[in-house]
Amino acid sequence: MVAVVVALFAYAIFLEILGFLLATFLLLIFLFRGIEPQKWVVSIGGSALASFISYAVFELWLKTQLPKGILGF
Repeated sequence: MVAVVVALFAYAIFLEILGFLLATFLLLIFLFRGIEPQKWVVSIGGSALASFISYAVFELWLKTQLPKGILGF
């Protein structure tokens, strides 16, 4: 539980720096691998899918502004 709380604090800190997509992707990989170990394919695929779907819902469909970060998206 401590690792999850630390990961969420790190996510909040790095969200502006890395941007929504990259920070969310990295957080989800950590959670998939750390909480209940999954295969790398499942972790990366699930993280990418969840990140892109949440980006599409909030940025494209709802037109909210998400942090762009260093990559510009």
